[in-house]
Amino acid sequence: MTTILNGDDEMPSGEPEGTTRAEAEYITVLAPATATLERRRSIFHGDIAPVESEDEAWAFLESIKTKYEGARHYVYAWVTGRRAGYVTSRYSDAGEPRGTAGQPVLNVLSKNEITDAIIVVTRFFGGILLGRGGLTRAYSAAAAAALQAAEPVIMLPHTLLNVLLPYSWLEKLNYQIEQTVWQLQETIYGSDVTLKIQVPSAEAEQALCLIEEWTNGQAISELTEITKYLPIPLAKVGRELELDNESEENYE
Repeated sequence: MTTILNGDDEMPSGEPEGTTRAEAEYITVLAPATATLERRRSIFHGDIAPVESEDEAWAFLESIKTKYEGARHYVYAWVTGRRAGYVTSRYSDAGEPRGTAGQPVLNVLSKNEITDAIIVVTRFFGGILLGRGGLTRAYSAAAAAALQAAEPVIMLPHTLLNVLLPYSWLEKLNYQIEQTVWQLQETIYGSDVTLKIQVPSAEAEQALCLIEEWTNGQAISELTEITKYLPIPLAKVGRELELDNESEENYE
């Protein structure tokens, strides 16, 4: 169970009770993104950014308050700690009616399994009350729009694979690599060709067999002990974002 804290809770010290240990792969965003919606004259700015710690999340929140100085509400939600080995979530309604803002924003992150990220939805009040349902849909929609703009990726541990092969097999092997999620890191030309390929660690042994098959046994492949996390677009692994469909006509 992931620890979920309301914005008014005290900051946890040490390892928060109930936090989850990180798993081998995770979904996150690589760069900040922004989306803006208007609902009954209220303007909602959704801003998302990668963060690895609560300190980074607090700092991003403060930067948003500076960016949109004078706004009525700065609703936020984040999930952090994946790289540190534990996951903690925090959210705040920021003065909106309880349960109408922070939790819907957090839900956008959690149902898409996004971690090490923060979403801040800033509202400039337009003078017309939206009602509890309208607020919930507006904050959820702004958060979802920001997430969609950020184009999340799945981070997978990759292992470096060295492949030595004759030039006559280079074009075919390059073609086969393009059909996978493998990432060609470097090509070294000599009397033969050496390819340095990043393959998902879970597929490393299978990769050796595939290369042997694709090159009719003419390649010499070697797995190294070099491992690092690399991003893969969700679409490449058959994943789609779970985003609610909402429109202004749905408002109370």
